[in-house]
Amino acid sequence: MGLFLIAQAEGSGIPGGAGWVGTGLLGSVLAWLLFVRMPAWDKLMQAKDEQIQKMIATRDNLFQAIANEHDKATAAADTERRQDYIESLKTVVGHCSRELDTMREMMQKDMSEMTAAIVDLRRVMEEVRESYIHRQRATP
Repeated sequence: MGLFLIAQAEGSGIPGGAGWVGTGLLGSVLAWLLFVRMPAWDKLMQAKDEQIQKMIATRDNLFQAIANEHDKATAAADTERRQDYIESLKTVVGHCSRELDTMREMMQKDMSEMTAAIVDLRRVMEEVRESYIHRQRATP
């Protein structure tokens, strides 16, 4: 038991004790963290957030510009397509009009030929009838 008492009575060898040095070091590290490192980290994170926001805004502006250009190109293509469609409709209408005129002319020509054929047939039928009537009168 005597040895145990001697061991407890001995100091650490550092005047004032080692606990004060450890506490001072810990305090210094904590003070550095609190006053230097954390504000610098906050500034770094804030700068990083601002940079990300700028990149997002740039990307959004780029996408908006691309969308606007696409809309303009689509509108121009639609206008050109409508113009082509109108021209093709005019071509179709003109073709149909010419075909209608051609068909009308052919039908008028056919009607004229049919009228002439009917008139000739009537004349021939009247001649045959007259000839038949003359033959009937001539034979007793």
